[in-house]
Amino acid sequence: MAIQNPEPPEASEQEAMRGLQQLRKDKFSADVMGGAAPVLSDAHQVFTLGPSEINAGAGLDAAKAAGWRYLIGQPASVPAGGSSVGPLAVAEVSDQNGVYKFAQRQEGWLAKQTRQTMDIAAKLPAVNSGAYEIRMLRLPAISRIDALWLKNKGAGSDLIIPIASNSPDLVAGKSYTSDNFLTLVRALAKKPVFDNSPKSSESSSR
Repeated sequence: MAIQNPEPPEASEQEAMRGLQQLRKDKFSADVMGGAAPVLSDAHQVFTLGPSEINAGAGLDAAKAAGWRYLIGQPASVPAGGSSVGPLAVAEVSDQNGVYKFAQRQEGWLAKQTRQTMDIAAKLPAVNSGAYEIRMLRLPAISRIDALWLKNKGAGSDLIIPIASNSPDLVAGKSYTSDNFLTLVRALAKKPVFDNSPKSSESSSR
């Protein structure tokens, strides 16, 4: 198989399930899951690349492991009235020095977009002829860019496919080599950031 899903630590998966179980009685779980226990799939490790590393010209090897992410689906027996189309949500567990903490669950477009981006990755010729580990790369300081990181397990470049991006310079669903991606990211990091935070009357009068 060209794309490899890494095996997450058992403690990470247990923490994801624990956090989700606590949410099972909320409106989302009752309406969409029918109260059934969620099913985790497509585990991928989350890495972050901060502004200091980007501005210093660092490569992807400077990205820091931040946790694990899972797609949430339904059990094989779909509850009455529930939908059986695609993943329903995304669950994330943070890694705090080897201690896993349930971080968040996001339903809606993000799960669908992640699944679609994985499908795009699986069809790339380079991926089909090689071996890549699927990861997630997050650049929180630059237009809130989240991307699939296809770590090349052999020779050649890693590939990056943005899942979501507020920048027209990095297109969601488009494949970039790691060098091209980082070149664009460094250019984005140099652009001024629009600041719409409230200003004091004193600063406004200057």
